[in-house]
Amino acid sequence: MKKSTPKKRSRTNWAKIDALSDKDIGYSDIPELKKDFFKSATLVLPELKATVTMRVDRKVLE
Repeated sequence: MKKSTPKKRSRTNWAKIDALSDKDIGYSDIPELKKDFFKSATLVLPELKATVTMRVDRKVLE
């Protein structure tokens, strides 16, 4: 089996993002939701997943 190559490392400064408080985050590009939106909104829950276990010969995986 071929080893996967590592993904490029993120250049995001996560420490800076973690240090932000709620008041420092700009929400101007997100429209405010009015009461009408919630009157017609429908809650959709994800389907439950089943756990499956298989035993496969190593050569089959390779």
